[in-house]
Amino acid sequence: MRRIFKTLVSTVLVCALGSPLAFASSESPKLFEKIDNKSFVFKEEKTVKFEVLYFFNLNCLSCKNFEPYLKDWKSDLPSDVSFHSVPYSPSGSWQWANLAFFAAKLIDPSMTQETLSLAAKKYNKAIVNIDSASLFLTTTFHIKSGIIPPEIYSKNVIDLNEYGSEIGSKFGVIGTPSIVLIPRNGATYRISPEFVKTYKGILNITDALIAFNSKRTNE
Repeated sequence: MRRIFKTLVSTVLVCALGSPLAFASSESPKLFEKIDNKSFVFKEEKTVKFEVLYFFNLNCLSCKNFEPYLKDWKSDLPSDVSFHSVPYSPSGSWQWANLAFFAAKLIDPSMTQETLSLAAKKYNKAIVNIDSASLFLTTTFHIKSGIIPPEIYSKNVIDLNEYGSEIGSKFGVIGTPSIVLIPRNGATYRISPEFVKTYKGILNITDALIAFNSKRTNE
C-alpha cells in the first residue's frame, strides 16, 4: 500500500516540479523549501544517493508524536538512503536537552535517539537548565541524585551541540521536527510542519522527493 501511495504522490510531485508555473500561483501549496545544492553532512558510502537528516529535540512534544511514524518509515527505506538524527534547539533553553542527549551518548554509546526520546517521554519534564538536565541523566542511568554528571560539561558534548546548531542553521531549520533531504546530485529540500501539517504528510513528501530525484538521475 505504501508503495502504491508513494508512486501516486511522486507522480503528482513530478508533474508539479516539472512545470515552472506549477508553484507560481499563490493558491498552490508550498510543500517544502528548496535549498541550493548542499553536500552530504556525514561521510557516506559511495552507494548512498540520498542523505536524510532528522532534526529533533528531547523537549519537543511534536517530535515524540512524530517518531512512531518515523520509525516505521525508516524500516522501509531503500539501501541508497542514509538516515541521521540531529539534536537541534529552536530556543535557547532547549540547548540543555541537546547537551543532555550528547552526555547520555557519552555515558552509554549504545543509547539510540529512539531510546533517549522514550526516556525523555518517561521523564516527562522539560530539560531547560543544568538541574533538569542532570536530573534527566541521573534518572535515566540510575545515578545517585544530586550529582551533576561531568559528561554534560565535557568539551566533546559542547562541541557536538554547537555542530548540531551549525548544521540546522546551514539548512534554515526553524523548529522541530524537521526533515532535510540531500540528494548526492541535485537540490536540497527541507520538509517540516510549517509546510505540511501532518506527520504522515512530511514523510510522504520526503518519499516523493526521493522518487522524483531518483527518476531524474536515471533518465
